[in-house]
Amino acid sequence: MQPAPRAEATREKNKWLVYWSVYGLLTAAERPLDKLLQWVPYYHALKLLLLVWLQSPSYEGAGRVYLEGLRPYLARWQPTVDDFLASLLRSLRRPELQMVSEGLHAFASRTPFLEWFVRGPDGRPRARPQQAFITDAPSANDDGRRR
Repeated sequence: MQPAPRAEATREKNKWLVYWSVYGLLTAAERPLDKLLQWVPYYHALKLLLLVWLQSPSYEGAGRVYLEGLRPYLARWQPTVDDFLASLLRSLRRPELQMVSEGLHAFASRTPFLEWFVRGPDGRPRARPQQAFITDAPSANDDGRRR
């Protein structure tokens, strides 16, 4: 029996989400260590092998790194990260920042080389979305109440 196409698509999305999360973590760790890592012999070849291992379907390296390393760390710090993101969201919704955003939008719509940020491919002004952040959109399992 074949898995349902929707379940297969969800599994594929989760696999790539895990891979890019691990890749982002490795890239973030690599930046400050760049001067040190340039002295490691065959570093770039080893990094290539690591990246192949991470995304190889037979080894599922990214899933292993995520489940055994990244997920426990994130679970431990989730309340702190959630509180930080909520406070960041509250501060970005302040009225003075909304005014600055609207002013920048108006400036960009009148400036020829910035106009493509504001206009669509057909040249007409884009409608400004009412939702300022991705977290404003209700999810499929959300009943409409904010937490």
